[in-house]
Amino acid sequence: MKKILSLFLLFLCLSIEVFPLDIIFLRHAETIGNAGGDYSGNNGDTLTAIGRRQTQNVVVKLEKFKFDIILASPLTRARLTILPYLKKHGAIAYIWPELAECCSSGKHGFTPTKGALSGRLVNVVPGERQYFSLVEGKRCYYLSDYYEQGTRQVEDLYRNLVKSFWYKDKTILLVGHGTCGKKLIEKILGHSLSVYLENAQITYLRQRADGGFTLLLLNDRPQ
Repeated sequence: MKKILSLFLLFLCLSIEVFPLDIIFLRHAETIGNAGGDYSGNNGDTLTAIGRRQTQNVVVKLEKFKFDIILASPLTRARLTILPYLKKHGAIAYIWPELAECCSSGKHGFTPTKGALSGRLVNVVPGERQYFSLVEGKRCYYLSDYYEQGTRQVEDLYRNLVKSFWYKDKTILLVGHGTCGKKLIEKILGHSLSVYLENAQITYLRQRADGGFTLLLLNDRPQ
């Protein structure tokens, strides 16, 4: 009886049509803060000369893919990174607040009893408005000053991705940041990564029939 049941379950799994999901994660280009470690003022969002060249290289890197949807962090450095690609293709990126950077300060102490996650209005400057769309109900992004807040943000990001895209025949591009992106990818894979996500490089995951994901590229390098 057990053998018959096992064969039936195997047949059922094989008969189900699987629609794999491809996730491409792109970290933003190099900023003054990345290059020198000084994140004061606007350094965290100001691209270096190398960073500006990286945004042009990103256009070439992404040509091999056809995206069903592009989701971007609300932060300026992420928008500037994907903007040349959007301009070339007349495409639109949807801003997902959950993709904003988090968990990078190492500051601890937040607990749910101290209040909800704080937020800041997403500001898309006039010259970018034809290329970025604000999702209804997502007009603020988190200010995750504490590690615990950032962890909650990554959980929200993961849940929203599962709800919106799991087992759908889609290729999605996520444009984000080093720490938040690494934690998200680790959650998707179910294990830690030994390296950090590098500026303007691609990490590529493909969903398997069992629901898990295979890492195909990490920082532009085949796995």
